[in-house]
Amino acid sequence: MSIKGQVTSYAERVEIGERWQAGQSDPEIALALYRPISTVRKWRRRNQHEGRPGLASQMGRPARGALGQSPGEISDAVLQMREAHSGWWPLTILSGLRQDSRFVRL
Repeated sequence: MSIKGQVTSYAERVEIGERWQAGQSDPEIALALYRPISTVRKWRRRNQHEGRPGLASQMGRPARGALGQSPGEISDAVLQMREAHSGWWPLTILSGLRQDSRFVRL
């Protein structure tokens, strides 16, 4: 019936929402659009909770969160260490940051 791993377009996501609002069930929509029910359910729920803005692709990690919260000074120091020492792994970089007097609390 459908192939998993297919990418849905914005127009297909909108159509899923419109079909759902017209009263079609998830299995009916999946059959009509040749998509897995799980895909239809995902985009129908997102449409329900966030509306059309929620149907846009959201690739990559969020801009906010643990990785986006580090101060610029630390980020700059990490970048400098990576450029100077390409073979260093994260624990080695952390050790280097701990030895740096600017970052006493790490």
